[in-house]
Amino acid sequence: MPYKHGNLSDCIKHAKLENLVSVLKPDVYIEFHSAEGLYPLDNETFYEGSAIRAIKILDSFNDYYTAYLHEKDPRLRAELMRNIGGHPNVHIREKWQKSIQEYLARADSKSLFLIDPTSMPDYIELIPAIDKLLKKRANMFLFAPQTLSSKLHESLVADIFRVIKENQRSFRDFYNETGSGYFKRRDYNIIVADEDVLKNL
Repeated sequence: MPYKHGNLSDCIKHAKLENLVSVLKPDVYIEFHSAEGLYPLDNETFYEGSAIRAIKILDSFNDYYTAYLHEKDPRLRAELMRNIGGHPNVHIREKWQKSIQEYLARADSKSLFLIDPTSMPDYIELIPAIDKLLKKRANMFLFAPQTLSSKLHESLVADIFRVIKENQRSFRDFYNETGSGYFKRRDYNIIVADEDVLKNL
């Protein structure tokens, strides 16, 4: 079944992201998996993705922030450029892996990383990078859609929580469960930030 943008999982995730951006007010905002940023629901209406939502909030209170959006798929990256390109504070790039050393140098308590991969196995490569960024006190929003029948997904989610706890970082998991039986899933919306931020979410 094709993914339907604007579903319940999307709405919960984006509501939490908007809340986090509003409370944290980051100076640097980085997405590792931006896709096209704007999704048609029908002939007349569109659903705004995380990049557009975050940029709108950042624009409302900070003229000097910097945002880096990544999309490895050339077609989706071209759409992202059409939807949000040209903004003076926004830089659209290809693979996050090419820039991770730059981000490690800039990561601090006023940076926010959205990690929202298209599939859970992407976390196999992401977890070591997450570990390094957490050591730099970066804030994170980690979206992890988990099919509860999948042992690989269960293991990766456990690794995410392990890395957060090993770095002694505070976090909240705003999750929702859908389906039942074999098709039951839990979508994790894990926010890593200082307690003074988390208590206002």
